[in-house]
Amino acid sequence: MTNITHPSTGDRSDLREQRKKIQKSLKMHRRARDKDGVAQDWFHLGEIEVELGRYKQAHESCQKSLEILRQIGEVKGMTIVLSLLAKVNLLEDNYGAARKTLEKSIAISETTGDCESESLSWKMLASVDYLLNKYEMAHEEGEQALKIAQQIGDKRLEASIWRDIAKIELAQDEIEGARQKYETALEIGKEIDDKGGEAETWLNLGLIDQKLGNAQSALTNLQKALDIKRKIGDKVGEATIWGLIGIIYKDQGDYDAAVKSFQKALEIAQEIEDVEGIGSILGQIGIVASMSGRDEKGLRLIALGVMILGPIGGHNFEMLESWANGLASDLDYTQELFDTMCDEVKESYLCDWGRSLIEAAFGED
Repeated sequence: MTNITHPSTGDRSDLREQRKKIQKSLKMHRRARDKDGVAQDWFHLGEIEVELGRYKQAHESCQKSLEILRQIGEVKGMTIVLSLLAKVNLLEDNYGAARKTLEKSIAISETTGDCESESLSWKMLASVDYLLNKYEMAHEEGEQALKIAQQIGDKRLEASIWRDIAKIELAQDEIEGARQKYETALEIGKEIDDKGGEAETWLNLGLIDQKLGNAQSALTNLQKALDIKRKIGDKVGEATIWGLIGIIYKDQGDYDAAVKSFQKALEIAQEIEDVEGIGSILGQIGIVASMSGRDEKGLRLIALGVMILGPIGGHNFEMLESWANGLASDLDYTQELFDTMCDEVKESYLCDWGRSLIEAAFGED
């Protein structure tokens, strides 16, 4: 199956403009022999490179910042840079390097008495072990992060850690324990007016209800999360929630509501150029078409999703590829016929971003 390199409607010019400004500042600080300023500039360049998805460059910027901070003996500042470096390690799926980096950060934080950095490092370390399915270890690290956050009275950090621990317990099928921790996080979020955290908590409570088969309660909680995401302008979160709502309606057999929800998610994903989201949502719309008895038209949308996700992977890629192969087999498609269909779908998508394919699948027969 051919892949699609997704057409871009922008060039992330704002981030690149920020990078130019920081590079200019870096030259000025170098001329002035201001090593502290140079270290800060390298750190901020690292942040920009992460946003641009340039992880190798981000890694190099962090290392240069750390080298200068060591030279000037600014040990406390190193913990911030180490946290960013650990984030880069995680984005590169280099969990071993992330662990070593965070352990260094914790050691420095303990020496300098920087409790906030120590708590954040324990929090990130718990995330590493969560990703490695080491849930007991992750839970212990989360508890350590929580203890320190409570000691220093950082409510925002505390709420975030409660959510992390709840996620770990969900993975351990400790559903009621997870719910209680999310509710604790929700109380703190309301207390400190942390709208972003409150939205994340409602979202996760919705996912718990979905897991338990309580569809109406799940939709209610997701709607609360959606309302907040809209108010704070979180487009990524808004698209995610519309997609989750679509899945619930799909599982209930309410295909009209599912498609409407997926289309809202798709519109936002295309607006913010979320390529993985676009491919996944188009695939989900195709699955709804197939479940509605429109196998051939559903296959076209599912194949489109696979072609978009092909260059980047994504957690839905294998599922959609399996659906596409199964439908093609059920419809007795030869490889030649399948390839021709994919070429037609690709050409159509590059013309209108999938609108005509969706209309063909759900318009009047």
